[in-house]
Amino acid sequence: MAKVKGIFFTFSSFFLEMLVVTLAILLSTTLKQYNSRLIESGSLERVYLLDFSLERVIRKIDNGITASLDFGSSPNDTILIISENLTTSFNNYSNNFLAEMDELASFTSTDQPEIQFDLSLISNSNEKIPLVINPGFKYTHINDQGDNLLTIDLGNNVRIAKVYLDLKNAPLNSPNGLKWTTKNKGNDVTFSLTVKGNNGLTESFQDNINTSLPNIFTINNGQATVTVGQYCVGCIQIDRGTIEISSSVTIYFDNLGETLTLNYPQGLYTINFSDVGVYLNASPRIL
Repeated sequence: MAKVKGIFFTFSSFFLEMLVVTLAILLSTTLKQYNSRLIESGSLERVYLLDFSLERVIRKIDNGITASLDFGSSPNDTILIISENLTTSFNNYSNNFLAEMDELASFTSTDQPEIQFDLSLISNSNEKIPLVINPGFKYTHINDQGDNLLTIDLGNNVRIAKVYLDLKNAPLNSPNGLKWTTKNKGNDVTFSLTVKGNNGLTESFQDNINTSLPNIFTINNGQATVTVGQYCVGCIQIDRGTIEISSSVTIYFDNLGETLTLNYPQGLYTINFSDVGVYLNASPRIL
């Protein structure tokens, strides 16, 4: 009987020790997993704060473009206005902004190597400062043999597009300073164009046009041109020639409200904490 009790106590002790060991392993594994989740959570919060700080700094750097979002008298109207001065060639366009962005990128990457910028997305030999308007709309600057062409891709959500051009160093011819030389009417977009010369004269146009076919407007017999629909469906292209122009583009959208955002391209900067598997490919929001 004593022998049976001994065996029982031996097995009981063995199973108790195994239970303790198993619980210790489970506890150790749980703590390790908890610690990993804690590190990841801390890293995610850090990435969020870094992204928020970078976006705020980038938003304050003056790119020479002003943008505002408003709501019209109709509850369905979301109105985006983008204005800037077009006064230089493509090579000289917005060099101050790009220099400040380069300085920010160098400082940030030196202090925090996990953050890398790709400034070629906002400045390369073909394009400068593209702005992506979600959903489905782009405002950018294209190199055409050294000339800086303002190009606006309206996408599919635009109902009304209004362009205002102020000629800073040229009078507007009278009469017919503004001519619709290639006409394709349609029901795609209501397009409005107003041109003002430095002599105080103003001419305007408004009509419904077909944005898949060319509509060409000449200013002062070709000193400057505005083209809609020739280079791509829904594209507005402003070629200032040698005239210094202050431009303002007003776009009416339907039912977008505050879901409409104005951003620099995706991937302008990335944040990559590879040791904990946290990665952010950022599209800095301007508006």
